[in-house]
Amino acid sequence: MAFHEVYDSIYSKDLRNEPKKFIEAFNRNQILIEGQNISNDKLIYAKVTRLKSDYALSIAQTGSYNKALPEIEKALSLIKEHPQGKNSKLLGTEHYAELLFARGVVNFRGKQYKKSIQDLGLLASEFPENEKYTSWLKNANAYKLYRLERAFYFTIVTTLFVYLLFDGIHYLLDRFLIVFFAACLLSIVVLEIIKWRRTKTS
Repeated sequence: MAFHEVYDSIYSKDLRNEPKKFIEAFNRNQILIEGQNISNDKLIYAKVTRLKSDYALSIAQTGSYNKALPEIEKALSLIKEHPQGKNSKLLGTEHYAELLFARGVVNFRGKQYKKSIQDLGLLASEFPENEKYTSWLKNANAYKLYRLERAFYFTIVTTLFVYLLFDGIHYLLDRFLIVFFAACLLSIVVLEIIKWRRTKTS
């Protein structure tokens, strides 16, 4: 079956709404799809880009985040590195925003909150009216703060344990610990205020 026939067959069956079936169809024809010359043919470039983008998104939808991430990166690179992508506003390019959002979600699921916030923040900034983007960005920020807050609690508990364990050196630690605990507690209060303000403005 020729490339264009494969493409038409996949999309005529509306497999995009059935991620597992789309993945199976792509895998069956992967050699043919990967072998297309996209350099000088805009139509083939558009079709290959759509196939690879939808393939990456389908993998993400099945929850296979470790497998999805490299495929998302490949699809994004395909869009960015092609002359058509270089000469246009990327977020306005078909599939690009959707792939960026998928990468943000995948990184969020993988607890890579900083990376997730970068993608989601870019989308929320560009499309502030899109509740999906802004909602996910708030969640990512909240989880990032939560992890930071947990780190403070862990540090306090660990230090208290060491303090109680080595009773003989209390006199050396007293002043340091007072300042240290005050700084940790102040940081926690600041984090809570930040979370409260973000919740209030949401």
